[in-house]
Order: sequence, then C-alpha cells, then structure tokens
Amino acid sequence: DLTPLPDRPKLGRGDPWPALHPGQPVAAAALAKPAAAAVAAARSCPAGAPTRPYDIAAIAQPIVYNARTGDNDPDGLMYVLSADEAAVRSGAKAATPLVLRANAGDCLRITLSNHLPATGPPRHGDDVPLPADAPFPRGNRISLHAGMVDTPVIQGDGTTVGYNFDQTLAPGQTRMTTWYVPTDVGNASVPLVDFGDRVGNPHHGLFGALLVEPPGAVWLDPTTGDTATGMAAEIRWTDGTTPRTTREFVAMWQDGLTLRAPDGSVLPTALPPGHLPTDLDPYERGHRGINYRTERLAPRQAVNPEPAWVLSSAVHGDPSTVFHAYPGDGVWLRIVHGADRGRAHTVVVSGHGWHYQAADPNSTIRSAAGTLLPQTGWTFDLIGGAGGPGRRAGDYLVRDGLMLNQVNAGLWFLIRVEAAPWPDLRPLGAPTPPPPPTPTCTARRKDCPPAG
Repeated sequence: DLTPLPDRPKLGRGDPWPALHPGQPVAAAALAKPAAAAVAAARSCPAGAPTRPYDIAAIAQPIVYNARTGDNDPDGLMYVLSADEAAVRSGAKAATPLVLRANAGDCLRITLSNHLPATGPPRHGDDVPLPADAPFPRGNRISLHAGMVDTPVIQGDGTTVGYNFDQTLAPGQTRMTTWYVPTDVGNASVPLVDFGDRVGNPHHGLFGALLVEPPGAVWLDPTTGDTATGMAAEIRWTDGTTPRTTREFVAMWQDGLTLRAPDGSVLPTALPPGHLPTDLDPYERGHRGINYRTERLAPRQAVNPEPAWVLSSAVHGDPSTVFHAYPGDGVWLRIVHGADRGRAHTVVVSGHGWHYQAADPNSTIRSAAGTLLPQTGWTFDLIGGAGGPGRRAGDYLVRDGLMLNQVNAGLWFLIRVEAAPWPDLRPLGAPTPPPPPTPTCTARRKDCPPAG
C-alpha cells in the first residue's frame, strides 16, 4: 500500500520477503544466495573507491586494568584484528580496544568472526546491575555496528531490527560485509558497537572505534614508524599541495565495570566521603576505565595519603595511560565512550583548548565538553598543538569533570609534552623506515613457491 513518489521509477514485485514476522525463521532460500549478498555488499561502495580489508575476531580474554594493583576483569571480551589474536591471547601484545582507521572515501571490507566459547560469557548476575534490571539471558552471539557509514542495512549493519535478517553471529560463524566511509564525515570518531548482547557484551569490553582520516592519509606507529593502527598514531596527509602531519590520541572511556582484585574478590566502589554503596544511584555504581586501563586513587592514597600529591608521577609513578608528544606537535584528541552506564561525563583538558565548531576558527574556544554518553565519539583539534599556544613542555591532566566517584575511580590520564628527545617517540615527519628486504628463496624455506 506504499505508492511510489512521482519522480521515482515504479518497482516490480521482486522476491517475496523471506521472513513474515519478527522472530520467524528466515526462509532457507534467502540463506542460499551468497552471490546476491556479495552483489548487495559491493553496491554499498562507489565504483573505484579504494578498498581496505579488516579481518576482526571477537574473543573472550581476561583484561588486566592495572598491572601494579592487579585490577582485572577475568571475563573480559574484546574485538581484535585476526592477525593479532594469538599475540593478545598469549600476552605478547597488550590488550587494547579495537581501533580501525580509514580515509574518507574508503570502502572497508569487514570480515567478522565470533571466537567466543560456545558456552558464552558468564551470567549477568555477576555484573553491576542496571537501574531497572529485567531478566535478560546472557548471550554468546556478537555483531559489529558502525554509524555514519553506508552499508547494506539488511546484510551489513550489525543490527537485527524489525523484519531484517538476523545479523548476529554464533560462536564459530564468520560474515563479510562492506562499509563505505562518506567523504563528508572527515575526522569523525565513530563508536563500534555490538548488538549481540547489548546488556552484557559492552560491559566487559566488546566495543571499539572507527577513526575517519583525511583522504589519502597514512598512519604510522609513533615509536617505530611502521604502518600500524593503535591508541596513538602519527597521521600524514596532503592538504591541497601542503603536506600535513599530526599526532592522534584515542581515549575510550568505560564505566559500570566489575573489576576484581588478584584474589578474585570484587573491588569496592569508589565512594564520596560518608556514603555507602547503597547510597549511590545505579548509574554511579561499578568501576571506571580508559582503554582497558584504570588508575584508581585509593591504591595511591594507601601508599601516601596526601591528597595534593595523589596525581603526582614523582610520588606515585605514572598513571596507566600516558600519551607523549613534543611541544607544538599537532594533536587530535579523540574521545569515545565505549560502555556502559547512562551517566553523562564531562571531559576536561588542562592547558589546551579547541574550537567549538571545528571548521570555524572564529567559534568559541573550549577546554571542556559535557554529555559524553555511551556510543558517543568526539574529535578535538587542540589549538597550538601539544603544550597549547605557548608550546610549554610538561604533564597535562585530562579527566572527568567530577572528582568524586569519577576521577577517584580512574577516569583520568596524562598528555606528556616532552622537553627533550624521548627514545620511544619519533619526531613528526621523520623519514619512515625502509621495508624489510625480501628473503632470498632457498630450498630450506617451506614458503618458497614451487619451481616454475
């Protein structure tokens, strides 16, 4: 009963919709059309768009949020690049939230696999309760959803909505889709969201971010100069005919965590003075983290109770998250709220500011931004770069706007502007290392191509 608009062509009947009611099994005929699905995926990207493949796995992996104190989530979940899965599981590579980078105008070929155990993660009863907690069974299915990209909504959106096909994956399943990054979403920080179990999966770390870079940009590891994607990177691109470079720091905020001590006991919630855990609004309960790390103040104050020194690296050592730059380096600070309370946060950046409207140099300069909520992503282009307009070296605090029950629960980190060369930080624009030489093929190498 939907009449076509007068300027649109009339549609034929096409194939009947294979599912008649939400929840009804999808007709087998629809599942037997992989070629049609591939064609639909290809049509989401314009012809000639550069293609960038990403193979991703969802895994169950304990996460240590603070190596000194042993704060941990034994039931951690995360997305990882498939090439890094073995290294993350063995501990050879540090666990961090998934960061994908793409240029505006790229076509991303996303291959997602569910490597969770068949039994699924633990029951919801072990999690911090929600304000109005209804019975909801723990699931073992996962998906991956990104806003602001173009994708076949019934095949690659990652959400199972209305009459659309089930887009979640059971353990052992794999699915490929494509995302097209429109050219008008430059510098966007796009949260990556799971819709397999919206109650439990993000609570334990199943989230990530897609960072949109300028057309033609490349990203390099800030220490080695190799092509890599991670929580910090050097971004290089050409603006017209002018080469540009900047540092990029990603901070993914978490709240509502259930963290444990090394002995397995649940850590106490950070409380305002004179309060009991039952006094807290449900949105205030649980623990906090940034990039699968936390720096609670209680362990620091147990060593030295002086409140004026509680954030001091000289007294307590560095916090678990520190980003490094040199004075005057361009800095894009990307803030993403991964999960999972509906508690609005304020991000305060000491000694730096950014334009309220990034494209308008005459707009208001801000040094704080409020209403950071789950699945929100921001990009701050810091005026003057690292060290602010004065290019002053030193440590700059980035924190939640509320000290009690937020900063003291771990929502803070540092941007360190180095006054002298630091061995683990290459200068911006430094020459990239040459690629390793191709090994000479010998009869002893099993990966040599066969003769002829």
